[in-house]
Amino acid sequence: MSSVLNTTAGVASGNYIRGSRSTDVSYMVDGLSLTNPISGGILTDISKNAVDEIVVQTGGFSAEYGNAMGGVLNVVTKEGGSKYEGSMRYKTDKLSSSSQYYQNANILDFTFGGPLIKKSRFFLTTYLNSYDMVPGREVFAPDGTNIGRHPHQGYQEYRTNLKLSVPITPSMKLKVTGSINRSQGLNYNLLWRFGNDENQLDRLGAYLNKTKYGTITLDHTISSKTFYTLKAGITDWVSISGQRDRSEWSGNKVGSNCAFWEDYTFREPFLDTDYHIMGDTNTYSKWRLRDSKGIGDVYSQTTSSAVSASNPYGITGGIQNTMDADYFGSFIYSGDNDWYSQNRDRCVTLKFDLTSQLFLNGEVKTGFELKRHNVNRFAIGAMAAYNGVGVTYPLIDYYEASPSDTALSITGVDDLGEGYQPLEFASYLNYQFQMKNIFVNMGLRFDYFDTFTEYRINPIQTDPSNPFLQDRTSSDAKYQISPRLGISFPVTEKTMFRFNYGYFFQTPPMERMFAYLWLDRNQGDVNMGNPDIEPQKTIAYEVGLSTILTDDIAMDVTLYQKNMFNLEGYRIRRSPDLDWYFQAFNEEYAESKGLELTLRKRINHYIGGSMSYSFAIADGTSSTVTQISRYPLTSVTYAKQLGYEPIYPQDTMPMDFDQRHTFNFNLDFYIPAQEGPSILGTKLLSGFGANIMSNVSSGRPYTPVTSYTVDVTTDRFNSARYPWTYYVNGKFYKDIKVLKQDVTLLLEVYNLFNLQAPTSVFEGSGDPDDPLYNLTIGSLSSDTYVKGESKLYSEWSDFDGDGVLTPAERLAAYLNYQNDMLDLKNHYPNPRTFTVGIEIKF
Repeated sequence: MSSVLNTTAGVASGNYIRGSRSTDVSYMVDGLSLTNPISGGILTDISKNAVDEIVVQTGGFSAEYGNAMGGVLNVVTKEGGSKYEGSMRYKTDKLSSSSQYYQNANILDFTFGGPLIKKSRFFLTTYLNSYDMVPGREVFAPDGTNIGRHPHQGYQEYRTNLKLSVPITPSMKLKVTGSINRSQGLNYNLLWRFGNDENQLDRLGAYLNKTKYGTITLDHTISSKTFYTLKAGITDWVSISGQRDRSEWSGNKVGSNCAFWEDYTFREPFLDTDYHIMGDTNTYSKWRLRDSKGIGDVYSQTTSSAVSASNPYGITGGIQNTMDADYFGSFIYSGDNDWYSQNRDRCVTLKFDLTSQLFLNGEVKTGFELKRHNVNRFAIGAMAAYNGVGVTYPLIDYYEASPSDTALSITGVDDLGEGYQPLEFASYLNYQFQMKNIFVNMGLRFDYFDTFTEYRINPIQTDPSNPFLQDRTSSDAKYQISPRLGISFPVTEKTMFRFNYGYFFQTPPMERMFAYLWLDRNQGDVNMGNPDIEPQKTIAYEVGLSTILTDDIAMDVTLYQKNMFNLEGYRIRRSPDLDWYFQAFNEEYAESKGLELTLRKRINHYIGGSMSYSFAIADGTSSTVTQISRYPLTSVTYAKQLGYEPIYPQDTMPMDFDQRHTFNFNLDFYIPAQEGPSILGTKLLSGFGANIMSNVSSGRPYTPVTSYTVDVTTDRFNSARYPWTYYVNGKFYKDIKVLKQDVTLLLEVYNLFNLQAPTSVFEGSGDPDDPLYNLTIGSLSSDTYVKGESKLYSEWSDFDGDGVLTPAERLAAYLNYQNDMLDLKNHYPNPRTFTVGIEIKF
């Protein structure tokens, strides 16, 4: 689904549609929303073989569609036919196994469908993808030891889709769709790879995402002019991030270390109410980690000047130049990454749509949609933060709509409680009619949302300081009425003019509403949610021309403008005594405008394809919800000290996804069976096909820096741009017969022409190769470290072995580390890689 968006005119890479944020896209499958309600984005992807049609609407969508300010992507899945058909396909990149970019990827998908009893149909798809690592350069320690190609990056994914179609009567049809999808993988961080434990990377953690959804749809044709669709659906999504159970630890090895059908199990936090400190007679309550091997507390430690056998560079600190801090920071880790989070959303949807042709030239469509969520979250982190007696009091985020006046009710992750249960309701009325040669589409949409939760009026209330005793209030319901208007009329026999105008409504992702509502502010500095945040609103216009140039070529030109209000952003709130907190508010604004040109050629004489060009300007006060929450950080700190509010950017600036120029090219070539030129009396090219996909894009903005800790002023925010990027990928296939069986041979080539133009640069120099981090002897302290006398002495960097570590030797150690880190700063595309496969159709 995402790959389709990225090749659509008006879409910047990363699913930014016409200047909207990536969270402003509505994803739907067979009319059921698959948008992640907590963080935005898509809950799960769909197997390509399950897709019958994908419709992308980047603007001008009717009142039927809502809760989206960027665009709508709707997938219609396949139904079985009147005879049994299926396919099995396997793909792998083992052809590239000699390359350091080899992933050991293995992809298998299977489809089967056909008739059931009494004219019923079914269609089943399954998909399995597993690989061992993300492509990357090999890492070598200074002594020549090969540390691996970004090890410990195992990944597994499976998807299943089943669709049943059952005719009840000649005018009534029932469709049932179900799916179970799961992805899981191991985390990796360069800074953890030198840990002093064989299970160091296992201690870093892993993640699991699981989605189940199902729909029941009733299509009923009442008469030749009226029909309706009634749909009931349910989605169940869970996402877990944390350490795997220690019984599954495999050491710093490549791979996911389990069968693809097995879900990871995780070490779970629990509240130990009978915790004792050695030598202390008191009893404490403490959050700890537990798994099948019991309780294990190994606290994460990090330092930039440690001397350890796990430090093959012998970097010992003493840097005075902060310009180099991003390379010479804390890279030596030991202990556990004591973080666990579990997010879950269960949503029940009821949807009704009625279409009727009331008049000869008029059609009315109306309907409603009701969604009830049950949103849960338990996140616990920073468990290495101690109080005076050595007891851990971590940051906890737990969704509880109305906790008691003493504490949150959770004691573990076995029961996530009732969570929050927000309600969404929408109804619409759409009227299409023709008046002479003018086609008019008028619509009105009503959106309603209520979080049904309590929250603290003032999180920095001093009396009482207990967050559960502070003054509370309840959230208010939010609603909006959104008019939509579309007009089109023919200019010539082959050219159509259109105009669209509309208001669009979208509730922010729910983490903006519910995060850390009951956190004791003295425990940490976090971004708090706001259950009473207003919905976001967009007013959009577009005009366009669609014309037929030849019998097989059509052109479309669109001009658009969008104004986006009430965008959410985290901002500081301060009390008279200078206490403060950050919370989500409707503080941001954005605007975009652009031109889109698309040419499409249907397949004729073996060739088809499309070409598009987009010119776009996307300006705003903040590209993301967090971008300027602490911007500039030193000014916020200074404001706290002096007792006044920091000055945030007031004018719009180019946003991170302000990609001015985008070219997309898509060429399809196919010679059907028994066709094509004859070569030596044989049609060798019969059944041969190719798809060439290319993209050329201007660079996105970035903020230049002069050092790692620079306080950038607003007049330089996003004032520079990354270089232009381009890629060409190719897919080639050949249909053949093997023992009367249809077989297709597949070849996919990434970076077809092995282009090596830079895709990004160092933000200090604007150069892809030179960071301008010029480390010299003068950048280091003049201290000399003697073996047995200084804890900063390291044998790894005492190159002459005389027991004295000089500044010159320390400089050499730093340069070794810098060179390796620069090698891993991949500012260029991966070189040409291949995936081969075979598909059998039956």
